[in-house]
Amino acid sequence: MGGISPTTPRGPFTRQCGITLITWVGGSVRTLPAKEPYSMVVLKDNEIVESFKNIPQTNVNQTDFTWLTNIAAGQQVRIEIFDQIGAVAPTGLFTIQPGTSNCSLII
Repeated sequence: MGGISPTTPRGPFTRQCGITLITWVGGSVRTLPAKEPYSMVVLKDNEIVESFKNIPQTNVNQTDFTWLTNIAAGQQVRIEIFDQIGAVAPTGLFTIQPGTSNCSLII
């Protein structure tokens, strides 16, 4: 496989305390089958506010991660997804939309 590219999230669908499906295509793994070849960070103002390691690969062509969006509405964040060899796939900046208050917010 070659480069890695995020296909989601899209800002209007990212809600405070909601479930956001993060998907991407591509990426490289060192050994096949790779069970947990990806990691992801959530950044605000270029500082990591949340980090996820060892995200499993769901299939060879696309992979995904379900994120409990525990960031307050109005915050602007971006996500970076890393493959096993260190390639990075950044999303653009997006704004968390209003949602519920059914989770513990980190920012």
